[in-house]
Amino acid sequence: MPKGQGGEGATAMCIDINPAHVSPASRGRSILALVEAPYRWLERAEQRRRLRALDARAMRDLAMSGADVEREAGKAFWQA
Repeated sequence: MPKGQGGEGATAMCIDINPAHVSPASRGRSILALVEAPYRWLERAEQRRRLRALDARAMRDLAMSGADVEREAGKAFWQA
């Protein structure tokens, strides 16, 4: 059998997806997190657009430099 298909030298990965091993509370939190994720992403994207629009005075008020603003605003929407 070729390597990687169960023959010698192949590695196996086992993921337990049995619903009996996942508590209902944990399952509920997971579903909620999946539903909420797009809303968090949209909020982050909007906050970063607003951050880029700040003028120098507003950045000073927030104790942020232009580099700080660009670093944060340059993150992808899924990055916290």
